[in-house]
Parts: sequence; C-alpha cells; structure tokens
Amino acid sequence: MNKTYPLTAAQNMHYQWIREYNTQQVSGLSIVAAFKADIDIDVLKKSIDIEKERYACLRLRFTEPDENGEILQYISDPEPEDYETRDLTEMTMSEANDLMQSWAYKTFDGDDIPMCEFFIVKLPEGYTGFFVHMDHRLGDSVGVAVMATDIMGVYKHLKYGDEMPAPLADFESVLVSDLKKASNEKRQARAKKFWDEQLDEFGEPLYSDIQGTSVLEKARATPHNHRLTPLHAICLHIFRHNTQSFLDLRQQACVNFMHSDEKSDYASDVQWLYGVALGKSITTLT
Repeated sequence: MNKTYPLTAAQNMHYQWIREYNTQQVSGLSIVAAFKADIDIDVLKKSIDIEKERYACLRLRFTEPDENGEILQYISDPEPEDYETRDLTEMTMSEANDLMQSWAYKTFDGDDIPMCEFFIVKLPEGYTGFFVHMDHRLGDSVGVAVMATDIMGVYKHLKYGDEMPAPLADFESVLVSDLKKASNEKRQARAKKFWDEQLDEFGEPLYSDIQGTSVLEKARATPHNHRLTPLHAICLHIFRHNTQSFLDLRQQACVNFMHSDEKSDYASDVQWLYGVALGKSITTLT
C-alpha cells in the first residue's frame, strides 16, 4: 500500500460529522463547470485524466477504521478512466439543475475506494462541460475552483496548443507540512489563544448558508407538516457547510488573522477555513 498519513485538523472536522451523523453525505462537495461553446469531449476527458495526475488530492483514499474508529489516508496511483457522458439537453435548465442536485447527494460508501467522480454533461441551451462530485476531505471550495480552472487550462493546451498551466502545489508535501505544524504544541496553544480571543470579541457563529439566511428563513415560514422533507435537506445543508457559518460573525476575524504577524505559525488551517468561507469562484451544488 502507498504511504499512509493521519487526517489533518480540517479533514478530521468533516470525518467527525460523518461519524456523528452516520453518513458520508454530510461531507459531499459537487460543482458543474459548463461552457456555451463547442467542447471536444474526448479532449476534455483526457484533460480530466491529466488533472488527476497533476492534482493528487483527487486520488485520495481512506483506510478502514481501526478499533477506535480512526482512519488514515493515502494517495492512490493514477488510473485512466472512461468518464460517462450524460445528455440532459432535452430538459429545461431548471430540470437539469434539479437532477444534478440529486447527484450531489450520492454517498461514497466503503473503504479504500475513490472519493471523487467526474461526468461529462451536455446541458440545455448549448452548454457542455463536466460535473464533479467528491468528498470534502479532498479539498475545499477554493481548491475545487483551482482544479476546474486547471482542467480547462490543460484542455486549451491539448486542443489549441496553449502553454501548459504551471504545476500545482504538491499535495503530499503540503499534507506533510500541515501534519508537522499540527504536532507543534506551542503552535496549538497560540492558535487556541487566538481563536478564544476572537470568539470572546465576536461571539459564537450563527447558521449562515452560502446564500445567506434565506434557506433557514424559508423553512421557518413553511407550515410544520410540510416541513419534514425540506428539513432533511436543510439539516444536511447546515452540517455540510458549517464552516460557512463563519461568514457573518467571523469574517472579520479571518481578515484580522490573514494580516497577523503570527500567521505563518498556523496559517494552514485558518487559510483553509477562510477560503471555504469566501470562495465563490464556481457555482457549488449543495
């Protein structure tokens, strides 16, 4: 087996939700990137294969839990894949969106399995692109935006001869660095002191969807006997995007941190959180 590593603090946050609610669905992340253009599907598929080689987090897998329920992670070797093409051109855009939304609720169940899947999608109104569904422990919203941009950069290189995008940061090296920082007790103490002070100043976070509080307000306005099915989706929404709860009450704290002289000591975890809270480069299916 390839070299294994413990989960980082950010990954473990998602894993604890999975354990608490007994479903991987609370750690799902999906996007669709589509373009109103004549897309060469074969070249796009090749671009995704190359991206999985370049962006090692897409090949991340998790081991079977041990007797304490803890898991390890490792990077699998690249394997070519024939990505399914799903033709939704006969639907309305609203119908296509609803269908893709249902794909976003699929769970990755099992150990030592791929935690990321791609589909080529043909959408109404002349749009073509790809849909990706993955476990949130593989990356955050900003990381997914980087991935989508890089895929299309590779596509332009293969299709039109543009310059190949610059290499991405090596995931395994960053992972090792994060784990090393997390084992530093002095760093942990400084981080705890910082966030304790921020919580004392700004208070505990409130629920806030990436769309604002509209999802919660709509649910509150719905009669109780009509609320059960939507309530399930809203609960998943809350757990899956709990980090977005920092948007209203902790955004300023994140900004303060990003300008802090001490940020190099524990930037990794908070920059990840900051990126999730503010990253909106690509529409995310939730």
